[in-house]
Amino acid sequence: MLLAAACAAFAACTANGDTPAAPATPTPAVEIYRAELAGRDLHLAGLAGAVLRRADLTAADATGADFSAAILIAATFRDAELAGATFDGADLRQADFTGANVAGARFEGARWGDTLCPDGVSSRLYLGVCPMESFGARP
Repeated sequence: MLLAAACAAFAACTANGDTPAAPATPTPAVEIYRAELAGRDLHLAGLAGAVLRRADLTAADATGADFSAAILIAATFRDAELAGATFDGADLRQADFTGANVAGARFEGARWGDTLCPDGVSSRLYLGVCPMESFGARP
């Protein structure tokens, strides 16, 4: 039910909630706390500006998704497919990217803080940011 609400709010999924439609225009001011999106297909989802605090996107396929300016505090992206995704200007404090594929992803102007980088190391040990270029992402 929550997934259906999330899909409707973002206009990014089909009626059954399993497969996203073409990239959608982001819907500002939508907030879903603890969204359960683990293992979901969010390929090309338009989530720019979304507020997804503590969202679980473990092993989700968000290839090419747009998370620009999204609030993703404490979100979990463990083992997620994020190739080509955009996180420009996103708030990634306390997010967990352990094991995520971020090849070709963009993180320009992202806000870091106690973020777990794809190698499982805290951004604190990398002087406050995840060195995404070492994981195949563009800075």
